[in-house]
Amino acid sequence: MAPANQARLTAPAVVDELPVGAMLNGMALTMDILQRALVEDEERRLRTPLRTADAGDETEVKVAVGTPFLEVIREVLRDGCALVLISVETSGMVGRLFGSDNIHLLRKCPCSVWLCKPNAGRPYGRSIIPTRE
Repeated sequence: MAPANQARLTAPAVVDELPVGAMLNGMALTMDILQRALVEDEERRLRTPLRTADAGDETEVKVAVGTPFLEVIREVLRDGCALVLISVETSGMVGRLFGSDNIHLLRKCPCSVWLCKPNAGRPYGRSIIPTRE
């Protein structure tokens, strides 16, 4: 969809923040080192499907640390995104309907939000991509 609309694609992810400066008992690892490792692992996890989907070298992978919906909104404000495309959370009955982070994004995101079901059975016939002016 991005190349057809001359748009830049950013693949974001958000990981939980670990307590800063804490030490693990009996280990030389700090939470800071573990946080960096968690971010790097998430970046690798995102890049794998992008390579197999031939998303191109233009796709930017960004991993933030914090609350998912807040970090997505910060990214939208920073980069002036026109559309957030997000997969619907599928855990539990309420999660299957929308999910807490998705509801926060629908209510608070300054641009359009498009929720998609993962592994949808059929492709979309038509779509309208809003532009930010």
